[in-house]
Parts: sequence; C-alpha cells; structure tokens
Amino acid sequence: MADDGLLSIGRAAAWLGVAPSALRYYETEGLLTPQRTDKGTRRYRPADLDRLALVRGLADLGVPLVKLRDLAESRQTSQSGDEAGRRVAALFDDLQRDLEIKMAECRRLSEQVAEARERVAACFGCDRPPTPQGCRHCPTASQLTRTAAMGLVWESEDFQGS
Repeated sequence: MADDGLLSIGRAAAWLGVAPSALRYYETEGLLTPQRTDKGTRRYRPADLDRLALVRGLADLGVPLVKLRDLAESRQTSQSGDEAGRRVAALFDDLQRDLEIKMAECRRLSEQVAEARERVAACFGCDRPPTPQGCRHCPTASQLTRTAAMGLVWESEDFQGS
C-alpha cells in the first residue's frame, strides 16, 4: 500500500488475484468507482478491495454482474430512503434466493461425490485391471455406475451384460 493507504490498479488486481483489466471492466460495469490521482491514475481503498472481493466471489458463483450492478446503483438512483431501502431489500431477497438454490445444488453434488467415494473404496486391493474386461463380472463395478459422479470415471456401457 502507498503512504496514503491506497493501492495502484496493479497491486489491487494482484491482491484480488485478477488482471488489471478485470478491475477496469468492473468499473465500466458500474460496480465501483476508484479514486483518481490528478493524472487520472486509479487508486483503490481497502473498502474497494472488500467490495471487489465480494463481487468476484458472487460472480464466481454465477451471479450475473447486472444483478450486482443493480444492487450497487439502487441507493443512488432512489428518490428517498424508503424507496432505497425497499429496492435494496428486494434485491438482497432475490440474491439470497439465488444463493440458496446454488447451495442446494452444491449439497446435492457433494452428496453424489461422497457416495461415489464411498463406493469406489470397495475397489481397494483389487488386482484386476480397471478396464471393462477386468471389471465386467465385479459386483462392485455394477454398483459404481448407479452413482452419477462415477459417470466421470466409468461408462455405464462398460458393464452392459455383466
């Protein structure tokens, strides 16, 4: 950080793990307005970094930037505190619903992975080759394809006729 407590675009981008172009993009999308020097150089406050970390985290979860921009601009574009409060609350409600749907999907996928991990443990100690021929008559193998996550490892066609 510089003596004034502000970061250059390069340092801010490095801190966030993104390219400087990402920060410029977030700015053009209306998600933040960094301070500027007299020469126009962008300078980022710690609060800007916190905001960008949240934006990046939500975007990584698939939240559209337009929703985040609507939220970021909702207070400034409102005529009263009541209007702003209601708009922000409605946008947060919508965001929370989206995140809850994503969390449910993550839980479902996590359960599939855990089930697959549990089932594949039955293969420990097997000395047959892990091929359709080697696994064809294995009672464990026929159970493996019943787990969706195992479709990444075994093709159900590998066990047809077993």
